[in-house]
Amino acid sequence: MSAPESHVALLRGINVGGAHIVEMGILKREFEGMGFAMVRTYINSGNVVFRAVAPDREALRERIERTLAGVLGDRIPVLVRSRREIEDTIAHVPPVFDDPAWKHNVIFLSPEIDSPDLLARFTPKPGIEVNSWHPGVLFWSARWDAGTRAIMYRLSSRPEYQAMTVRSVGTVRKVLDLMTELDRVPPPAGT
Repeated sequence: MSAPESHVALLRGINVGGAHIVEMGILKREFEGMGFAMVRTYINSGNVVFRAVAPDREALRERIERTLAGVLGDRIPVLVRSRREIEDTIAHVPPVFDDPAWKHNVIFLSPEIDSPDLLARFTPKPGIEVNSWHPGVLFWSARWDAGTRAIMYRLSSRPEYQAMTVRSVGTVRKVLDLMTELDRVPPPAGT
């Protein structure tokens, strides 16, 4: 059996605008109950870092969604990424993400919409926002002073939004730090 490695479960649409309120302590307990090791949560937006042997990411996602639905009463969409996938995402962050005058989001995509063709549905407004695709994500930045003129700020009204989850680049970097810490800890003997 292969060694456990770190993953992150990105829960979509919890603790936003008063909807789907979920305590992080409950998430931690449920992930531990599924047999995952070294479970940690990061901020209330639904980022759960854990270690697991997971040869099939979609099976892992399905298991998490099914288990949480039994506890929370609703099926919360979940995207799962390995540490290597998060490292690859951060390695491809566009240069504009260094500009503090812009808001920078990493939009994680479900497999059914993960394609460079997605960019054709979201033509950014020149001078206000920019976006780019990398496998598994859209990188999207908009000027802070653009207000609602940027498409990015109205993304939740689009049908594609149901198949994605948004995190700030700062959150993704912190999640990667947590995952890296977990992978530095040797697995217990016998695993």
